[in-house]
Amino acid sequence: MFKKTLLATCIAITAIAPAFAQTAPVVGPNINLSQAPGNQYEPAVAINPADPTEMFIAARNETGGLAIAHSRDAGISWAHKIIAISPIPAAGDLPRAYGNVSLAWDSFGNLFITYLVQGSTRSASYVGLALSTDGGQNFKSPVSTAPVLLLPATNLPLAGDQPTVAVGPGSNGAPGSVWLTYFTQGGIAVSSAAVTGTGKVGAFTSQLLPSQPVGVNFGDIAVGPAGEAIVTYGPNSGGSGGTIYTQTDPDGLGAAPFNPPVQVAATNLGGFTNIPAQPNWGIDPEAGLAIDRTTGPHRGRVYLVYTDATAPGGPDTNIFVTTSDDLGVTWHNPVRVNDDATANSQFLPRIALDQSTGAVAVTWYDARNAPLNNTAQYAGSFSTDGGASFSANFLISAGTSNQANSIAAFKKADYGDYTGNAFANGRLVPAWADNSNSTGDNPNGATNFDVFTAIVNLPAAVPPAATLSLPAAPASGWFAASPVTGSFAASTSTSTIASLQCTGATLAAPTGIATTAANAAVLVTTPGANAVSCTATDAAGATSAASLATINIDSAIPALTPTITPAQPLLGAVVTAAANPAASLSGIASASCAPPDATMLGAKSLICTATNTAGTTGTASLTYVVGLALTNLAPPPAKPVRAGNTVTVSLQLADASATPITETLARSLGSCAVTATIGGAAPQCLTYRRATNEFSGRVTVPASLATGTYPIVLSAVLKITTLGTTTELVRVLTHR
Repeated sequence: MFKKTLLATCIAITAIAPAFAQTAPVVGPNINLSQAPGNQYEPAVAINPADPTEMFIAARNETGGLAIAHSRDAGISWAHKIIAISPIPAAGDLPRAYGNVSLAWDSFGNLFITYLVQGSTRSASYVGLALSTDGGQNFKSPVSTAPVLLLPATNLPLAGDQPTVAVGPGSNGAPGSVWLTYFTQGGIAVSSAAVTGTGKVGAFTSQLLPSQPVGVNFGDIAVGPAGEAIVTYGPNSGGSGGTIYTQTDPDGLGAAPFNPPVQVAATNLGGFTNIPAQPNWGIDPEAGLAIDRTTGPHRGRVYLVYTDATAPGGPDTNIFVTTSDDLGVTWHNPVRVNDDATANSQFLPRIALDQSTGAVAVTWYDARNAPLNNTAQYAGSFSTDGGASFSANFLISAGTSNQANSIAAFKKADYGDYTGNAFANGRLVPAWADNSNSTGDNPNGATNFDVFTAIVNLPAAVPPAATLSLPAAPASGWFAASPVTGSFAASTSTSTIASLQCTGATLAAPTGIATTAANAAVLVTTPGANAVSCTATDAAGATSAASLATINIDSAIPALTPTITPAQPLLGAVVTAAANPAASLSGIASASCAPPDATMLGAKSLICTATNTAGTTGTASLTYVVGLALTNLAPPPAKPVRAGNTVTVSLQLADASATPITETLARSLGSCAVTATIGGAAPQCLTYRRATNEFSGRVTVPASLATGTYPIVLSAVLKITTLGTTTELVRVLTHR
């Protein structure tokens, strides 16, 4: 049973809950659009994509012509009339219509209408196509000044049936395209043309679909985001079984042909299956198409709606939607749309997709509340998760219709072959044949069918609730360890969580994806400043973002290059040390060194430390030597010295203040602490002289030296530690 909740003049409906609840729609008041004698049924609906408040509906008028209605205020008010009555129409009107009308409105403002043109009640009917650029006030052929274009465009008109028109992006250099599918010459035909602007339509090409099976009809067509075209069709006869097919033209207006047929579903319904609610005209699977051309997560997804019975030819019929993400090459398992637990009929479904949100709507006749399964209401359902599930069914019609009450002018057609809807900007516009007279303005009372609508508003999608948790930053604002670990959680009551994503961090071990609650660990690992932001996306494409203050990480140990000044300190010198830490991401908070010591000779070491703002400390050691200066070197002889002779050398050792060292210190250096060498010869020891507090001695000039000037190299050594080096020049003459 449908459950109604009244909201002012609108009706919000809930029913048996599906797998999970989705946002409930608000159904506006029912409006009788035709208010004409006789029967009007088989409506089509179009919404102007450039102005979604403008709507156009057309339907078959049983005795000839089309009942049309036009709204410019989002369906609050409608202007309606009957057109296409005369075989020879007035300017702007259409030639006499049998019915089977279909509508499509493109982004250039072109409103296309296709229908069966029939000169008289008993004559053959032909597929006609016309175009309006003023919202349906005037129509004409899209390619000439004639009132209508007959398709296929052959020398002699060919009879046709069940035309459907669709518009969308173009291909092969054209910005837009218009496509039709219809039955002619015993099979399914397709006609197409490029659209380049308002009223600018190219020549049509027509073809019978290649490799199609025999005995098919009742098709639909849709245009993909890159101008691709896909056609569906089903059985044309029989009452207890048939197959639904699709065929795709992968490059639209390009040279590539349609692919071979793909079997989508085998059904227990034929082309004319009689059920209690539709006993005269019968029903077929009534396959219909929609393609997502949004930029959302399901862009390019094809949706196919159809009817199936639980038993061959049986009255327990249900509505299903299947989807394809490869333009009809493969299809997912179908999802049942109607949520009743009865064995009654649901039939004549129609599907539409809101290209502003990606939401999908399905509407249909529903007999679940009929004890004898012979009356019908009009119902609907939404999917905001790409067809994975559908909302609780909601009632659209305010009254209950019964085909038995209608009085046919010719053959009794019950509710006709199909219903209509269009969906844009969260607003669903359904249209159906209704003889309940619930609005009180049917001129035939509760007998013949008028065309009804009710604006259904789907509230804006409720985005998931998202929570990002990370540790509070230290007082310094920097973390010293990596990774910084937190969590990201998201939940939704209207859909399922499709994905969790983060920037500035890595997600680990996500759980709960494809359910109503999901979470994952958040790992921030990159050194430096990390602006962490995480986003949760539900299956309907609604997103929520959560972000926190920047996470700063500096886990590197500061590097130091310690130095002392002077670099080679002398005994007693004033020495300073510097840690010289390298630059750090977080900055250096402090740096220091142990005081250097120059009070004693020899090798020394000290430790330096540096701590960055994140609190990480680095250390480094420095080894240095405290030495003595060689000073007061006695000058060498002014005249040349012959090779092999000796020269006298003397010097003193001094501390940092140039004060010669004491005898005690000098003697502590050991014998041969000071040496001299000339011309690379072996070092020769100098002797400490107490009287002069100096080191002196005679140094032999190697006999092998040639004439020239050579350095005297003097060294003072404390054990193995060099204390200093001084050189002086000596001029050498070779022996004669």
